[in-house]
Amino acid sequence: WIAVPTLSPGWRDDYEGAPAVEEVATVGLLTKATLRDDENYDVVIRGEMRALLEEESTTNLYRMARVTPWLDTDGGEWLSDASGYLTLLQLVSSLSPFMGETAVEMANLVQSAPDRSIGVYRLASVIVQDTNRRQRLLQTHRLDERIALVAEVLSEALAMALGATWQTDLPT
Repeated sequence: WIAVPTLSPGWRDDYEGAPAVEEVATVGLLTKATLRDDENYDVVIRGEMRALLEEESTTNLYRMARVTPWLDTDGGEWLSDASGYLTLLQLVSSLSPFMGETAVEMANLVQSAPDRSIGVYRLASVIVQDTNRRQRLLQTHRLDERIALVAEVLSEALAMALGATWQTDLPT
């Protein structure tokens, strides 16, 4: 398991030291590591949960933290109401003509999750690229708000795909 926090604003000032990080982070499993020519690694981590990090002092080259699950506070009503969740799946399906197998993989990520909260989390981890949006997703305690944010990103991607198609279909 590994926790991956977002660097806090101003991190560049202490990049070589120990820059500040956000206290809510992704915790996941390392699924792939590729050694690069410069002897560094590219890694792929499958996010499994959101967590609050309590940093502990260490003399290691890496940081250690106590991890506490960052749970939803919305009482779970969105876990039983499938409408927002189904909207996400419909948006992913709408992207299929433009994304091909990637859209199928995204749908599988969602559908293979043990519950809707993790399904939304996994989808967000591959579709939400903006750091600020990603951190907002991590920090919110309400599943309906996370669903709305992911739906917004998927809708933007669909609008871009349709716009690109529309532009290329114009007569010259």
